[in-house]
Amino acid sequence: MDKLFIIALLGLLILVNGAAENLVYNRFAMLEELESFEVDDEDDWVLFDSPSWTSERGGKVLVNVDSFGAVGDGISDDTQAFVKAWATACAVPKSVFLVPSGGRYLVNATRFKGPCADNLIIQIDGTIVAPDEPKNWDPNLARLWLDFTKLNGVLFQGNGVIDGSGSKWWASSCKRNKTNPCREAPTVRIFFPSLYNSSFRAFTIDSSSSVKL
Repeated sequence: MDKLFIIALLGLLILVNGAAENLVYNRFAMLEELESFEVDDEDDWVLFDSPSWTSERGGKVLVNVDSFGAVGDGISDDTQAFVKAWATACAVPKSVFLVPSGGRYLVNATRFKGPCADNLIIQIDGTIVAPDEPKNWDPNLARLWLDFTKLNGVLFQGNGVIDGSGSKWWASSCKRNKTNPCREAPTVRIFFPSLYNSSFRAFTIDSSSSVKL
């Protein structure tokens, strides 16, 4: 009986140890993914389970739009998920507002207002796409799409894409459709009102003409 008890106890210890090793492996996999962010601090990431949308590295807090309900399929409207994630990132010092890679996020005209807590990083690794139908645009925000304003000391970076879905807008412009009145020239203006001491990394404009930055 004693031998059977000892054998069973050893088996249980081996099982528990294997589960612990698997948990540690999963945590290290998460750490490797998070370490890909180009942030200044050299401290290791420390993960904690609650609340689920955060992780911390040297005081930095990761705020992932997926954790706020974003789907990232290019069809579902992810606007409110972005708004909620922004409210959290803006309120917490040293936050990283993350649009993760692999997703295509449909976002309608939205204002991302400050002022925000210090040292905010906006990390765009996925694709943010605008509605492709002009009739679906919010009439109250007819002259803007992604409006970042009243921010200070913000870093914009990432390997993602911001897709304005402009083909139908250009097709209906007065330069191409003479039946439409020319109220303004159909050029593109990219501007960030009320941004101070902020910086951009790897910002590229592609497949566009008559663009003013």
